[in-house]
Amino acid sequence: MKHRKMTYLAIVLCFFCCGRPAWSGELVVAAGAGYKRPLAKVYRVFEDKTGISLSPVFGNMRQVLSQVERSGRVGVAIGDQSFLEDSELFESFAPLGHGRLVMVYNKYRIKGYNELTRKQIVYVAMPDPQKAIYGRAAAQFLERSGMQDKLLRKMIVTATVPQVSSFVIAGSAEAGFVNITDAIAMQKSIGGWIEIPQNLYDPIVIGMAVAKGWGDKPEVAAFIRFMKDSSARKILAQYGL
Repeated sequence: MKHRKMTYLAIVLCFFCCGRPAWSGELVVAAGAGYKRPLAKVYRVFEDKTGISLSPVFGNMRQVLSQVERSGRVGVAIGDQSFLEDSELFESFAPLGHGRLVMVYNKYRIKGYNELTRKQIVYVAMPDPQKAIYGRAAAQFLERSGMQDKLLRKMIVTATVPQVSSFVIAGSAEAGFVNITDAIAMQKSIGGWIEIPQNLYDPIVIGMAVAKGWGDKPEVAAFIRFMKDSSARKILAQYGL
C-alpha cells in the first residue's frame, strides 16, 4: 500500500510539474478530483481482475483536459461529459451516471440553504466555476436561488471539490458546495449535507471518454468493458453515481 501511494504521488507530480511522464505499458486515466475516492476503489479492482497496470491522475476538468492534450499519455478521461465533448480531444464517449450538487456543513447544523446567511456562517467554499463542473453548478445555484449577492462576501473559491471538503472538515469554512460523491466519502467527518434542488443548476452527466488514437488499445477496451461491469457499477452506486 505504501508503494502504491508513492507511485500515485510520483505520477501526479510528473503530470502537473513535468507535463510529459515517461511511463510505458500502463493505462493512464485522468479524472475529475471530485470522484477520486470511488474511482480509487474501482481502479484497484480493475488491476486485480485484469492484471493491467493503471496510472491515475486527478484534477479539475481544465487540468484533466490539459493533460490529455499536452501529455499524449492519457488513454481515458472521466468527468463531466459536456466538458469532454466540447474539447474535441476524444473519439468516443460512454455515460457513467448523473452528478448531484450538495451543500455540506460541519459545526453548525444547517436545515436549508437559506440559512447560509446566518451570522454563524462566516465562510462558504465552492470550486472554481471556470475550471470545475461543480463550481459551475454552484454558481448557477447561487444565481438562480437569489443567494449570489447575499453570500458574495462569504464565498471562498478553491481549485477542486476535495479542497472544498478539506476547508469544511478543518473548519476553515462552515459550509461548502461539492458533489454528492465527495459528501458520501467524508460523511463521518462532517455534520451532514443538503442536496441542492436539481432545477437550480444545469444537469450534470458524468461520462468516460477515450482519447483520440487510443480506441484500438486493448487495455483501453478492457477498461471500458470493466467500467460497464456490475462490480464497477456497484462501487460507483455506493457513492451516488
